[in-house]
Amino acid sequence: FRNNIITGSISTEFGMMTKLSRLTFRNNQMNGTIPSEIGLLAELSKLFADTNLFSGTVPTEVGTLSSIQWLDFHSNKLTGTIPSEVGLLPNLLDMSFRDNLLTGTVPTEVGQISTLKSFWIFDNEITGTIQFCGIIPANPRIDCLELNCSCCLDIEGTRCLEDT
Repeated sequence: FRNNIITGSISTEFGMMTKLSRLTFRNNQMNGTIPSEIGLLAELSKLFADTNLFSGTVPTEVGTLSSIQWLDFHSNKLTGTIPSEVGLLPNLLDMSFRDNLLTGTVPTEVGQISTLKSFWIFDNEITGTIQFCGIIPANPRIDCLELNCSCCLDIEGTRCLEDT
């Protein structure tokens, strides 16, 4: 479903496709919320729901996607916070929530994802200090004006300086 002009929302019936390993809604005009049934896709390794018009919160059920390696929700209209349940994803390599309307702080549970290589959260309203530098190998991409983080990079790839 990539690079089309698909409109409408994600059907809850996608949760019945339990053998699905890759789901791509990238670069369409889809809207509505991300259904909690997405968490039923136990074999899903790649979820690309970026560059659409999805709104509402990121469902906590994403924390049950134990096979997920790529989780991409960038460039939507998602609100609320990054769910702490993402810290339960043992195989996650790449996670992007950039360019949404997310608020709050980065969950400390993100620091428990030892496999994480890339973490993109800039262009949101997320604030605070990232406490897991040195724990994960990623150099998170953030808005350095909103977050304090000595191991993070800004949108251009320049290292942020932690406020002291």
